[in-house]
Amino acid sequence: MKQNIMQWKIKYNSMPVQARAGVWLVICNILVKGINFITIPLFTRLMTAAEYGNLTVYLSSTELVLILSAWDISYGAYQKGLYKYEDTRFYTKTVQFFYTAGAIAVILILYGLQPLAGAWLAVPTELYPVMFLYLVTQPAYRNWMALKQKNYEYKKVTSVTLFYTITVTAVSLAAVIFMQQTAAFKYLVQMTVSFLIFLVFYIKNINVLPLLRKRQEFFEELKYIIQYQFPCLIHSMSLVILGQADRIMIKMYAGSTQAAIYGVAYSFSFLIIVIQSALDQALIPWRYELLGQKKYAKVNEISCILLVMIGGMTVIFILAAPEFMMLFFSQEYYESIELVPPIAASVYFIFLYSVFVSIEGYYENTKMLMHIAVLCSISNVAMNYAGIRMFGYKACAYTTLISYLMFCGGHYFAMNRICRKYMKKKVFNEKFILIFSAGMLVFAIGAGLIYKWMHIRYILLFLMILTGIAEKEKIREILIVIRKERKF
Repeated sequence: MKQNIMQWKIKYNSMPVQARAGVWLVICNILVKGINFITIPLFTRLMTAAEYGNLTVYLSSTELVLILSAWDISYGAYQKGLYKYEDTRFYTKTVQFFYTAGAIAVILILYGLQPLAGAWLAVPTELYPVMFLYLVTQPAYRNWMALKQKNYEYKKVTSVTLFYTITVTAVSLAAVIFMQQTAAFKYLVQMTVSFLIFLVFYIKNINVLPLLRKRQEFFEELKYIIQYQFPCLIHSMSLVILGQADRIMIKMYAGSTQAAIYGVAYSFSFLIIVIQSALDQALIPWRYELLGQKKYAKVNEISCILLVMIGGMTVIFILAAPEFMMLFFSQEYYESIELVPPIAASVYFIFLYSVFVSIEGYYENTKMLMHIAVLCSISNVAMNYAGIRMFGYKACAYTTLISYLMFCGGHYFAMNRICRKYMKKKVFNEKFILIFSAGMLVFAIGAGLIYKWMHIRYILLFLMILTGIAEKEKIREILIVIRKERKF
């Protein structure tokens, strides 16, 4: 045992710093998601379903407003600008000025449009001040993370991320246990604690005098941010609407309790996205490298195998979902079990469209990202509205799945157009992807029908696990190939 530990330690120390950073960021992401998930059953038991539903809607609304005020700069123009501008400290001040002005503008608009804004936003007006403090300071934390990741200072990133997650979770939980079990109070505590932590990073760049002394440079950087980020803003806003609008609309048209039940099903189903996103982050540089070398067959081979892996894990997760839901959540949330299959299957289609998007990204065809995202998000809102009114709130689980199918279809056609233009050939085995994806879709729609028969589910689950064991060597070979062929 000791020898094995020493061997792993030697392997780890021999890894490039970029690889170690990637490993730690993935581990950190899994831990954060795990902590957040573990606390969901606690809050659902401490708060009534109506109050927990209000809380999920408050947080979803805040994410929407954050995109509007900060433009998601930390994940776009800021990261790109760190490589473009030598004076990163000055550029950070410019970015901070931009999103501070954005937060002020958005909060004034929300106050000015009352009560119309309040009806759609769902966050009570009396909570606007603490939401504003969060909007102003949260991007500073993101910027700090982006800067540290650029320099591969993964220990600092991991430490601060875990400290933030644990602190906010512990204080919020204690406040709900010992003080008030309401959505407004939990939101107030969470936003306040977050603000106090983020303030440390915001203060670092609060001095704007250098911007006044170098006005030309300041305005050039502002122009760059707007030109670079605006298309990304529309794409990010569309994705957030796709991920968050359903809970807001369920509260509006069905009630807070139904929003809570749907929110639990959504959070539970998207646990598997931790693995999906980790694989996606690891594969993008590797896939770009193979495309540059024109090794299209290798891209297709491993991408298809990974689709099967993600699909298999999704099927296993769906089959075991009822028992896990009953283990973690109280009886009033049991009706959310039937929502798990379509929502969880969405994760497979998210991975599938990310495979297509990587081809678009390699050839810098980003305009289609914006157009497809806008079309799908508008369609999702329309389908949610019609679905809730005709079939009830549970329809949103299926509109989510349909929306990600639309994403796949849109990016499939965009990717094929790029392949014809730059490669003069197709990259992927379309017949295999179509048949396997159709199978996933049929399973997602029909899985709820077999939930009442536990023995059938566990026979299928046993067969899936046996298949995984039988193919473990092939899976292991693929993972080794990825690790060896990806150069850091």
